[in-house]
Amino acid sequence: MNGSELAMSEWSWLLNNKQELKFVYTNYKDVTKERYVGSPMSIEFMKGDKRFYHNEDHKFFLRAFDLEKQEYRDFSLERMVIDPTQKEF
Repeated sequence: MNGSELAMSEWSWLLNNKQELKFVYTNYKDVTKERYVGSPMSIEFMKGDKRFYHNEDHKFFLRAFDLEKQEYRDFSLERMVIDPTQKEF
């Protein structure tokens, strides 16, 4: 399921009940891979970084700690595929 297709109640449940979350993500270079993030997390409505998002539209992003890169990142909900029933990874 595309991240932007999840209802806010589903995101709320995922954010409140997960220490970590996994999803498949396609970045701005069109490279797709599984990503792992940890809390704290939030959903933000904002403009993306101009290096990666070339239009001026606001989008929904998941703000989370990227466990691979060891830093906070913003992930576009439109670019992620997530299983809302996941229990752990």
